Amino acid sequence: HWINHAETRLNARAAYHQSLPARAIVDRYADTVVDVGLNPEPAPNVEVLGITPEEAEAWAKNVEASFKLWAKSKQQNRSKNVNFFQAQRLYQIFQWRDGESFTRLYYSKDSNLVNPLQFDFIDPSQIRGTAWSSTWNQGQGDDVGITRNADGSVRSYRIWVKRITPGTGFVTYDAREVPAVGPRSKRLLMLHGFAPEYAGQQRGYSRLAHAIQEFENLTDFSSAHIKKAINQSNINMYVKPSKDAPATSPMAGISSQPAGPIVDAYGTNPTPPTT
Repeated sequence: HWINHAETRLNARAAYHQSLPARAIVDRYADTVVDVGLNPEPAPNVEVLGITPEEAEAWAKNVEASFKLWAKSKQQNRSKNVNFFQAQRLYQIFQWRDGESFTRLYYSKDSNLVNPLQFDFIDPSQIRGTAWSSTWNQGQGDDVGITRNADGSVRSYRIWVKRITPGTGFVTYDAREVPAVGPRSKRLLMLHGFAPEYAGQQRGYSRLAHAIQEFENLTDFSSAHIKKAINQSNINMYVKPSKDAPATSPMAGISSQPAGPIVDAYGTNPTPPTT
């Protein structure tokens, strides 16, 4: 069973921008649940760690405070656009609209940072491959922009980056291979989050993909009702011709009629009452 993950993602994005129901489905969870970001609640197991409840509580408070200091700083975002709490909303939109998300991890030597760990998102469309994914569990798998080891574990990701030649404006696309784990540091360098629905699935599929036609039908139906309401709200008027005013000039003769009495705030009598 083959699925074009790139095509379904682009169709889902089009529905996200064109259909109000599709956008509501994607944004509802991000706005109502994630909102301004989820907070961790550390709860160490005192029996496994062999520590007292007081030590566990002190450790949990320290970890929670340290995490919040890191998460509130936009400096921890590589592009410095959002902090970690704000990024959680974008992550959820990726998951619902695109069905997957790619997170790039950096380890900076900048001493001004709260923590060396920085993060940034990679658009799923930058991890190209052949765009086709097989749902069969085939070990090595298919070319989806992700290279794997013999056991099926991820080895690296091919990220396509747009480059503009200075002076000429000529655009080229280069593939940059980023290992999933640093070969020397053994630190995670890339994270790929998706919820598989098939045994051999290697890329995520949008949760909107199965209802693209339905979203289009809903949009067309709503537009048709709005147009009908606008048409029914119009008032059509015409002047019926008479013997004295032929159809070629229906307003002729109106100005020759005698003027009626002046009507003002005091009725037909222009003289205000005296006291």
